[in-house]
Amino acid sequence: MNYKRRSVFQQLRRSFSSQPTRAKRRKRTQLDVCESLEARSLLAGDLVGHWRAADLVGTVAEGAAVTAWVDNVSGISASGFGTPTLSETGLGGRPTLLFDSSDGDDYLTVTSNDNPLTNADDFSVVVAFSTDSDGLVGGNGNWFENTGLIDSNSNGFGTDWGLSINANGQVSAGMGGGLGVAPQTIYSQAAQLNDGQLHVVAVTRAGGTMSVYVDDLAPVVQTGMSTQPRGRLDLTIGRLLGGTKLPFTGKLAELRVFNGALDGTETANVVDTLQSYYGNSAPVPADDSYTTDEDNTFFLISAPGVLGNDVDADGDTLTAQLVDQPAHGKVSLQSTGGFLFTPEKDFNGETSFTYRAFDFRGSDRLGTVTITVLPKYDPAVPVADSYKLLPSQSLTISAAEGVLVNDTNVDLAPLTAVLQDDVSNGQLTLNADGSFTYNSQGFSGTATFSYKINDQTQLSSAATVTLIVNTPPAPNDDTYTLDEDTPLVTSTRAAGVVGNDVDADGNVLTATLEIGPEHGGVSLNEDGTFTYVPLDNYNGPDSFTYRVTDGVDEAGPVTVNLMVTPVNDPAIGGSDSYFLLPDSTLDVSAANGLLRNDRDIESDALTAKLVTAATHGAVTVNADGSFSYAPEAGYIGVDRFQYVANDGTNDSAPIDVSISVLSKPLEISEFMASNADTLTTIVRADEAAEFVGEELSPDWIELRNYVDAPIDLGGMHLTDDAAEPMKWTFPAGTTLPASGYLVVFASGLDITNPALDQKGYLHTNFQLSPNGEYLAVTALDGDVLHDFGTSYPAQRTHVTFGVDTDGNELFFATPTPGTANGAGAQGLVESTTFSVEHGFFQTAFDVELSTVTDGASIRYTTDGTIPTETTGTEYTAP
Repeated sequence: MNYKRRSVFQQLRRSFSSQPTRAKRRKRTQLDVCESLEARSLLAGDLVGHWRAADLVGTVAEGAAVTAWVDNVSGISASGFGTPTLSETGLGGRPTLLFDSSDGDDYLTVTSNDNPLTNADDFSVVVAFSTDSDGLVGGNGNWFENTGLIDSNSNGFGTDWGLSINANGQVSAGMGGGLGVAPQTIYSQAAQLNDGQLHVVAVTRAGGTMSVYVDDLAPVVQTGMSTQPRGRLDLTIGRLLGGTKLPFTGKLAELRVFNGALDGTETANVVDTLQSYYGNSAPVPADDSYTTDEDNTFFLISAPGVLGNDVDADGDTLTAQLVDQPAHGKVSLQSTGGFLFTPEKDFNGETSFTYRAFDFRGSDRLGTVTITVLPKYDPAVPVADSYKLLPSQSLTISAAEGVLVNDTNVDLAPLTAVLQDDVSNGQLTLNADGSFTYNSQGFSGTATFSYKINDQTQLSSAATVTLIVNTPPAPNDDTYTLDEDTPLVTSTRAAGVVGNDVDADGNVLTATLEIGPEHGGVSLNEDGTFTYVPLDNYNGPDSFTYRVTDGVDEAGPVTVNLMVTPVNDPAIGGSDSYFLLPDSTLDVSAANGLLRNDRDIESDALTAKLVTAATHGAVTVNADGSFSYAPEAGYIGVDRFQYVANDGTNDSAPIDVSISVLSKPLEISEFMASNADTLTTIVRADEAAEFVGEELSPDWIELRNYVDAPIDLGGMHLTDDAAEPMKWTFPAGTTLPASGYLVVFASGLDITNPALDQKGYLHTNFQLSPNGEYLAVTALDGDVLHDFGTSYPAQRTHVTFGVDTDGNELFFATPTPGTANGAGAQGLVESTTFSVEHGFFQTAFDVELSTVTDGASIRYTTDGTIPTETTGTEYTAP
């Protein structure tokens, strides 16, 4: 008896994880220069939000309202309200957002779900801005009573925070400690920050310590502030979130948010980076103009080239970077400003390219370089022509189709045609505009003439015009007759498909297959000979088409009609296999008889006739295929006889019939009457339906073949009722493999089409009872081939019952559907009883295990594994 011990204690584990930082990769551009120049050392906090006005360039027009501002680290979108607008040159020539409260509030909002500081502990916020507003609001009170810059406040009633600027031009930062705790605010020492100049302000929070940095001044630090995580609030840019709102007027270029407190050195580096970037004057590129000649493949301009007239107010060294290639050529631009330009072949006119000038930070302005390509003389180039006509025709070609139409004329000069060599057959008149007339005068074949082009500067080289004078072939349809199952072979040109085709010029014709036949295959040769092979047993009309050519013109399609006349086909027989028990008689009806698997191509009625008698018994074969067989007394083995099937005209080839006389040809080797999951399947109503719905785990029955030849089970039976031996019938064509196995589901669904089961199983019209019942497999006439007596014993889930190779009826702990049975047991042990109900306990206690089955042993484990006969500990006492 096996016993699996359940663990007394269960450990509950809780996993904690911080909100993941969202990151989105994007293409790096020159506008990333300011970020790339930062120290690459590991900061105390990760950059989790980065809004830059420069990222809007190219998607938002200059002076247009910003409806959405997406940060370039986490993809967080700040939605615009009012009319915050983009200025591409707002600070130091760099892009900024403009806020103007005179016509209403301009601001942007990040929702609480996207706010990167929702639930944040330590954090840092850095902002680059300028303002010359005299309308700033606030004194030295709470930060949320001043003009808002970056804010996430709830009037100090929650764990809120914010950054603002008061009427004196001082920045203020603060945090709330929650309901009932007074908010705290600190102010910068620097005032008059509304001077219209660039200022960079940083706020860091480390535990209960908050620091405010302004430009390169020493920070103001306050301790004893709230240590709680920040609340779930929206984030606003350009005004306060709560209270009286107090909108900002000025420029805001960049906002950075870190999920940790930067130290003094790290903060100074970020502040210095932004001051340098936005305080630097952007280079001002000036447009350039150059001139070169057409087809000059090496137009080189040395440094400083395009940078020679560009201006940098800071005196920084400039470099150039190509932005757009010219439309009519290719340019290779060096960083020093020099470039190599190669114009398109034969192009003349103006083309241009653009570049960007960089100082050590970069510029958003483009310079345009215009190159004027001066024209030069390009001679006209003639191109050969070809025309066709019938011998009886006179060819007239207009100027629109004449010899000059396809000639190359880069300079678009007026062209005239000049005859060089006249035709040798027929009569030609060539006109200056390229039009011409030609009369073949009965000639057939190929005539040529040549001409030159006069482009008013010089004569070109000569070009040849080919005149093909030809009569197209005149094909005729073909008809052939052949016998069924006999190839048609034509071996001479005259007998082939071109034999009746005509070419007035006497040219040799060749054939090409176009569409093959529907009821056979064809191999068509160029000379018209072919081989056609009809499909097996096909008779009736067929056809294929071909095209014919004389080397100049093609004609077709031409139809080849084929008539396949029928011939009688002998019946095709299928070998048969039957079995019976020794000293019994086999009587087989016509429905299950010899002719059931034989066929005739013409669907003629078939009759059976014995041609070779059985060796070890007496056989009687009837015309309808039914027969009887009686083996010799005591004979055991495989006997054979032969018959032919006659279709009324011809006999088939002899057909073999084998009869296995065995005491045990097959048996029910294994079945499961309480299947949980050893075999599962899904069924459908018809073959057009999908396999969807409930997954079934029906009971199943396994048959084993003891014969070294397949057994045809068609017409045989399975039953769970001794009074109804033919209760469920195997469908025709069901085969039990030689020395093999077949599994059938006992589901009660009566499925005799395996296509209706997802895995191809048959289903009986009865189910098996786990409490024990009759089960048998019976022959065509209902005789019992194998059963388990009047009833098999009670069954258990996951355990099968069957027989071993010695015929012993056993239980099998390991089901083996479709394969040989393993080791079995003669009986089942009753369930194990525990002296204590299962549950959760805090102290040790004794448990008694018992079973009513005499002689059974109980094995158990304490590690959750399943004990077996050889693993675990044998129970002896508590």
